[in-house]
Amino acid sequence: MLILVVGAKGGLGATTLAQYLCRQANAVPLDAADGTLALQMAGPGAPVLDLSRIVHWTAAQRGCAVEQAVESHQPLLWSAACTVWQAPVMAFVWDAAALGHVIADGGTTPPSALVDIAGLILIVSADTPVAQWHERRLKQQWPQAHAVVGDLKAAAQVIGEETLGVKKKLSAISFQRSASSQKS
Repeated sequence: MLILVVGAKGGLGATTLAQYLCRQANAVPLDAADGTLALQMAGPGAPVLDLSRIVHWTAAQRGCAVEQAVESHQPLLWSAACTVWQAPVMAFVWDAAALGHVIADGGTTPPSALVDIAGLILIVSADTPVAQWHERRLKQQWPQAHAVVGDLKAAAQVIGEETLGVKKKLSAISFQRSASSQKS
C-alpha cells in the first residue's frame, strides 16, 4: 500500500508525519518533496536510492532493487527526472507498494502519478484559517483525502494500527478528521 502525505501549506509537518508512519510500520520512505525525509531515514544499510537511476536497469535488476528496498526500508528519492521517466519509476514504486508499505512525502504539490496510485492520502493541516483554506482546496482535488491535525506522533500511531495493521497498544485519540467533516 502507498500512503501519500501532503501538507496543506509548507511547514505544517508532512515530512514529520511521513517519518513517524515509516517508523511505525517499518515502511519504505519515498521522498517526492525536498529530500528531507530521504536523508532523515537513510542509514548505513539503507542509503538513499534516487529513482531516476533505475530507468536504465533491466527488469531483473529493478526486481532485485525493489525487494532490497522493501526488506531494508531503503529511502527512495523522487527527483525531477522521475517525471520524464515515469513508466519505469512508477513500476518500481507500484512493485514496492505491492510487497510492503510505502509512505510518500509529497510536500505541498505531489506528483500526480503518486496521487493516482495512493491507497490513502493524508493532508497535514492546522487549526488556522490559512491552513484550513489550503486543506479545503486540496480536498476538492482529492475528495477521498483525510486531514490530520494535532499531535502527529499520536496520529501516526492510530493510522498505523487502523490502516497498516501495526499492533500497538494506544492511549491516544485519533486526530484524523474524515473528508466529510470539513470546516466551513
